[in-house]
Amino acid sequence: MTVEATFVKRSYQHHSNIEYLLFCNIKVGGEFMTDHKWIKASLRLNSVKLHRGMKIKFSARMKTYLDSKDVTKNKIGFNRIRNVKVV
Repeated sequence: MTVEATFVKRSYQHHSNIEYLLFCNIKVGGEFMTDHKWIKASLRLNSVKLHRGMKIKFSARMKTYLDSKDVTKNKIGFNRIRNVKVV
């Protein structure tokens, strides 16, 4: 799947030392998916030197997982992020 998104900011979970990236206006295959999504930082995403407002495009697989706060709900995430490019 091809994903397009606009970078907003970085955030760290201090207790686990994991960096997350906030993106807005997420489109998958050209169709609007959601207004925002937190994605775990990766070498591929960090390789483009993200700045606020930067639009990127990448390919990824979509996967579903259970919401940790409400296990009756499924959420959608991305894995195997590849081909990260600035739009």
